[in-house]
Amino acid sequence: MEKYYNVIGKPRPLIDASIKATGQGMYGADMAIPNMLWGKILRSPYPHAKILNINTDKAKKLRGVKAVITSDDALGAKYGPFPEIKVDKRALTSDKARYIGDEIAAVAAIDEDVAEEALDLIEVDYEILPSVFDPEKAIEPGAPLIHEGSERNISLKYDWHFGDIEKGFSQSDYIREDRFVTQKVTHSPMETSSAIASFDPDGRLTMWICTQDFYFLRRDISAVLGLEESKIRLIKPPCVGGGFGNRAETGEYVLIAPLLARKAGKPVKVSYTREEQTCYSRCRHPMVIELKTGVKKDGTLMAYDARLISNTGGYNTYGVVATYLSGSFLIATYKVPNVRYDGACVYTNTTIGGAMRGHGALQPRFACDSQLDMIAEELGLDPLEIRIKNAYHSGDVSANKFHFQTCGMEECLKQVAEKSHWEKKRGNLPPFRGIGMAGCCFLSGGNINPGITFSPIVKIYYDEAVSLITGATDIGQGCNTTLAAITAEELGVGMEDIRVIAGDTDINPIEPGSYSSRVTVFSGNGAKMAASDAKRQILEVVAEAMEANPEDLVSRDRRIYVKGDPGRGMTFSQAISLCYEKKKLPIIGKGHYVPLVPFPNFLGGEGDLSPAYSFGASVAEVEVDPETGKVKVLNFYMAHDCGFVINPLAVAGQLEGSTHMGLGYALSENIGVDDQTGQIMNTGFLDYKILLAPDMPKVQTIAVETIDPNGPFGAKEAGEGTTISPAPAIANAIYDAIGVRIKELPITPEKILKALEEKGSK
Repeated sequence: MEKYYNVIGKPRPLIDASIKATGQGMYGADMAIPNMLWGKILRSPYPHAKILNINTDKAKKLRGVKAVITSDDALGAKYGPFPEIKVDKRALTSDKARYIGDEIAAVAAIDEDVAEEALDLIEVDYEILPSVFDPEKAIEPGAPLIHEGSERNISLKYDWHFGDIEKGFSQSDYIREDRFVTQKVTHSPMETSSAIASFDPDGRLTMWICTQDFYFLRRDISAVLGLEESKIRLIKPPCVGGGFGNRAETGEYVLIAPLLARKAGKPVKVSYTREEQTCYSRCRHPMVIELKTGVKKDGTLMAYDARLISNTGGYNTYGVVATYLSGSFLIATYKVPNVRYDGACVYTNTTIGGAMRGHGALQPRFACDSQLDMIAEELGLDPLEIRIKNAYHSGDVSANKFHFQTCGMEECLKQVAEKSHWEKKRGNLPPFRGIGMAGCCFLSGGNINPGITFSPIVKIYYDEAVSLITGATDIGQGCNTTLAAITAEELGVGMEDIRVIAGDTDINPIEPGSYSSRVTVFSGNGAKMAASDAKRQILEVVAEAMEANPEDLVSRDRRIYVKGDPGRGMTFSQAISLCYEKKKLPIIGKGHYVPLVPFPNFLGGEGDLSPAYSFGASVAEVEVDPETGKVKVLNFYMAHDCGFVINPLAVAGQLEGSTHMGLGYALSENIGVDDQTGQIMNTGFLDYKILLAPDMPKVQTIAVETIDPNGPFGAKEAGEGTTISPAPAIANAIYDAIGVRIKELPITPEKILKALEEKGSK
């Protein structure tokens, strides 16, 4: 029998929608505090250069300059997301610059113009060193060494073996090898990164930061400033203009602002320009994937042999994680019993790679799902048929020991095929029109912060107002709305009764942050537990007054009543008044959710990453102009297994947003790097080609519900994993339209025309 819910499962606008729609939202860019100075960062103009001397005397003497800092002011501390693996980044570099834009020094002044002028007065003596920008060239013998101790510029290498790779290929009827290349792209949040830092007289630091995560930030700030974490208060502005992973780690501005504030003795704000945001913040890792696949005649996948090179740029940061995740999600979408993964995280003299929506999963999926279509064609199989044959099902375990307790992959494939009229259109579309599909799998929260629990608090006041106090951070994805809905459903009250208090480390419990698609499952479970604990306390008081058992009471529709006898009970308001009358204390419910998966084995690569996994599939219908090479996506269909749908309106919005990012990744977005100088060629929205509203196709989204036992009310991830399948679906559709296969992203008109020309010449 289907459960009946009052709040969840119904389409609801975000709780801050009206504030944003009317322009009343307060963002980091809007914030200022009294006596605030402006901070600016001096960056290296060279991709690889030894720093011989830094002279800041002229800058310090400029009127209006209040502080100038170099690496000497940062204790020489290195930081990064995973100190137990490998960290190599400093707030300000001390020995040499490793990419154009590397942070050398910084100033704080009375306004931005004076700060910019001061940067020009800082004199830096460099010894220019040989550079390398291509990761495949970086690992060649004799290549310039970017970090001492990293042989052949390899930060970390993975060598995984699951099953019996030789046996898998020997039992295969068909073996195919291909090489795929993906590009460097940037997050392009509408709000650029900013931070304000202020010290009070007793040395306590308060910062206002546009962030996805307080946990990493506070730890790194503590290390770089030599300040106890208990003396650091971090506050998120009420609104954040997007994140997509860019704000999931400690950007250098987060550390430079407090370093300047401490030296100046005044608050300092550091805000990136659009050029800085595009060129010098983190980007998605470019990768080279060489994939060898063995299959049976009926399309059964037997073996993968994958060699992957990930370009982490000048520093490691999230590089080893991206390479690790790429190997994991190489295996996770379709059943492959025998796998060898050779993955290398490689330094180059380019911008640093970081976490970006679908972290580490998009690159190998472009390779795998593109090649799967090539294999299907060679074997005379329908692309839908070969995917269904190799789809995981609930209860399956992957070769690398991912346990899929729920899996709606086959249903997702069938749903998008049905909605797109796949059977009717495949092979029957007009000339230069084509249709293609792809699948995806992603985690619902990675347990990469061992020892940290998700411990929200539900506090109910005498006026029956309910506060959910959570460490989760809403960066525009709507997690406050999701958590409020979960809390309201569990308590039996309305959404309007919940106020979410978040974004302040002095008030909220510490949680590892809003990334790796963890909020719905991890923070949502914690919120449900806290609400359940508060409800238990209320029901105990009401049961005593009604001479009933607490287990026999129901809290729903703002009433508490006896099961089967709704007339015997009281309103929620009366129950709260009774609790205060009896206990004289506020009702405080506590949740403590601990993910039941171990800290991942970053070297071995075996074992669960998450308590739950989402699955999905996409179909793209395209039209290619053979004269110009331009691709127009006419229709796009996306089905996603997200467990129980907490808010259908929010899920649809996330899927549409994923489609937009996926289409840009497939067709236009690319940070152009000059292969001789390392200079970024497109520094802003004018040249960095994000798809605009008129470029978007008709998008039909489909939610497939599987009700996962590990998620609150059965919910799983929705919105990040869905960025994974658009690129291969579009690549496959383009091939269906014009008969040429593009194996390098983005698929630009130039590449299509060149491929058509080569096809014609043959």
